[in-house]
Amino acid sequence: MMMKKMKLPLYLIVCLFLCLAVLAASQSRPTLCVSRNSTFQLFSQPRRGTSQRVAASEEVRNIIYTYSTILKGFATRLIENETELLRRLPAVLSELPKTVFQLQTTRKPLLLGLNPATGILLDSKEGDGIIIGVPNTSVWPESRCYNDARLGAIPAKWKGECTAATNFNSTN
Repeated sequence: MMMKKMKLPLYLIVCLFLCLAVLAASQSRPTLCVSRNSTFQLFSQPRRGTSQRVAASEEVRNIIYTYSTILKGFATRLIENETELLRRLPAVLSELPKTVFQLQTTRKPLLLGLNPATGILLDSKEGDGIIIGVPNTSVWPESRCYNDARLGAIPAKWKGECTAATNFNSTN
């Protein structure tokens, strides 16, 4: 008898937590990039404490990234009332809505506009061993965009060369 009486309150508590979780997940959290201008009082403190001073609510802040090289500021996710509060501040540069992007890869023939069923891909064993040259963009070779750790070895029939430059030799 006691067990039956406990099932209903337990069921109601579980339902309450599920409803709260759905409500929390449904709140929009746009990403904000905020400038830290030395004349603006809100951001004159060290980075570590900035998130506590950003908005008036008691919720935990989620600083995504802190910018300090060219742009001074940070990116964070906020709930709607915090977003409204910050929109009025002169230090807020932009507000970006949450956007889901589809993952793309440079190894996809369709990304390059090639049809795998016809044309050059079919005649050339679907591009096996083809190397596509990248024009010089003056980006430093150690940049993350040039990380080829997962691409595998260079094909033996490749006939290209690497040009040496200041602080960069042909074996880099």
